[in-house]
Amino acid sequence: MATDYSQRYLARLNRSPRLLLLKLLNQSFPVVETIRRIERKLAKPPNYRDIPACAITSSLEAGANHFHTHRWAFLENVFESSFHQFLVSNWPRRRYFTAPFDMCKAYDKGFRWVERNPAPDHWGAVMARDAFAEDYPAYIDHHPHLRVLFDYLRSPAFIERVIAFSGRPARLRFNRFQLTMSYPGSSVAPHRDSQQDASSWVSFIFYISGTGGESSGGTAILGDNEFEDVIFEPANLCNTCLAFDPAAPFYHGVRPMAFGKHRWMMSAEYVSDK
Repeated sequence: MATDYSQRYLARLNRSPRLLLLKLLNQSFPVVETIRRIERKLAKPPNYRDIPACAITSSLEAGANHFHTHRWAFLENVFESSFHQFLVSNWPRRRYFTAPFDMCKAYDKGFRWVERNPAPDHWGAVMARDAFAEDYPAYIDHHPHLRVLFDYLRSPAFIERVIAFSGRPARLRFNRFQLTMSYPGSSVAPHRDSQQDASSWVSFIFYISGTGGESSGGTAILGDNEFEDVIFEPANLCNTCLAFDPAAPFYHGVRPMAFGKHRWMMSAEYVSDK
């Protein structure tokens, strides 16, 4: 759950012409969700073959020193190219995502999996019944390449790499996974995440495919909650990753995306028990 929004920023955001499409989708949420539910019932599982092995490159280790110092780091060429290309070519259809319902975080969300949630969240309250997950995210049988990705991210070997990347000795566990789709008008109002009762916490935002450039959906690291103090804002949104410590004393957010832009993103979160 997000906290520490600026009401002044939200009022200004609400007047942005870029949000017209999102406002329409938000108002049409029940209708859009009904259509997507019918589409899912009629959909047949695709016949994927020869899924490449999933691997995250040494870009993770290359960014560790910056993360230790600043509690955030931007990584490039994150996935091995063959798996990344497969992800882009076989990105899930929008029918598998929850339509926008919150103007503070305005985009499509899907494939939610959470082990420990520090606070109730709006998404969990409005998700379709068939979108709830247990051992794997929902709809994983229709997307075996996402199963490969999910298994890699929660594998003991990768978790050890994340622990080393964190720069802290606490043992971490895989805690959260989701995919999102963003388009013109999509935005995230600057905020902090609800705090975990943990001594170590790392969040990864993997940019799978994106137009890139200015106002293209890059998550900014901010010194304030009104986009006045931008510490870093990524422009390369193709096979890159923003890693950050949500407990660090900064905010994060996304400017309203410009017309003609798109962003496909996957996030993963790791937390310690204490």
